[in-house]
Order: sequence, then C-alpha cells, then structure tokens
Amino acid sequence: GVKGVIADATSFESARRRTQRPKEHYAFAGYVTPADLDSRSPLNQSNSDPESGDEENFVRTWRKNRLAELQTVATTRRRSPSKRKYGRVETVDAAGYLDAVERVSSETIVVVTIFNDESDESRFVEDCLNTLSRRYITTRFVKLHHIEAEMEASVVPAVLAYKGGELFANIIRIVDEIPPGRNLSTDSLELVLRRYVTAPSDAIGDC
Repeated sequence: GVKGVIADATSFESARRRTQRPKEHYAFAGYVTPADLDSRSPLNQSNSDPESGDEENFVRTWRKNRLAELQTVATTRRRSPSKRKYGRVETVDAAGYLDAVERVSSETIVVVTIFNDESDESRFVEDCLNTLSRRYITTRFVKLHHIEAEMEASVVPAVLAYKGGELFANIIRIVDEIPPGRNLSTDSLELVLRRYVTAPSDAIGDC
C-alpha cells in the first residue's frame, strides 16, 4: 500500500546516506593531463565510473536485505493467532462436547446448553441462544441433549461455561435466574449470562 511504498523509500534513502562515501576534493582542477583524459574516456570501461559500480552494489544489497525483512514480517503475521468466529449454536454429542470444550484456543469461551427437546422452555432458551451466538461470534455455543449429558430433565435448560478447558459457570435451570419482573427473552437471558459468565477476565459481554 501507500504506507509501505513510503516506508521503503525512506528506508532506502536512509541506508543510502549511511553508506555513501564523501566525494574527494582536489586542490587543482584547472589542468588535466592526457593520461587523465584517457582514464575518463568511455573506451576505458574499467575506470569509467567507480561510483556507479558502488551504487549498483549498494542497490542490490539493499534490495536483498529489504526482501528478507519483508519475508520475516509476513511469516510473523501468518503465525499470529486470530480469534475464530462461530456465530451459531452447534448440536453435539458427548464426544463433540469434549472436543468443543478442549479443542479451542485458551482464550475462547465455550457456552454449553443442556437441552430437552420435549420442553417448551428449553426450545425457547435455544432460540434465544441462537440470537446471542450471532451477537458474540467469537464465543462458541453448543447444545447437548440432557440424556447424553446424563442429567435429569427437571434441571434443564442448563448452561455451562468453559474457558481454557475449565468449567467456571454452572447454571441449573437458567430460566429460574431471570430477574423478577422481566419476561424470558433474549435480552433477559443475556443479562443472566453476563452475570455468571464473568469469572475468567473476558466476559461474554466483551466477546
């Protein structure tokens, strides 16, 4: 881009000034001998312009060093970790649940919903979490059937939260945690998650 071109030009000129030798100054410039004239002749290629050869060597060296520098920067950028984006609730089995919790970066929050497909409350919570998963796309949302989780239907919908493979929030019957006077909705469920999913630094509200 433009900034890269400007940086290259500045780097080149700075390096050029550092390596450029000062020109010699002669006390007598009015008389030139035939030998001097012969040495200046274009036919004498070996002594035609020593500074030109130095300049070419400098340019080649600078280009080589600059290319190596850019390759190092590009390699570093490729290795820099970036947050994965999810944006949906994935249905998992017991094995998928373990993968979701353990095979993510240590900075990724994983929200696990334990659901019951025969419960209207559970279905409504799932719909709300689908909306939240699109708001917090770097948080991984998954759902696991209560039978797979070996949990009683009476304690679902439940929500568990993990970070770095460690459980830090365990909300049994999350619908009972809705503040008094508020209806069950995406926003009220978000408030509950904000309150609970805050233990390890990055809360769900910051994702």
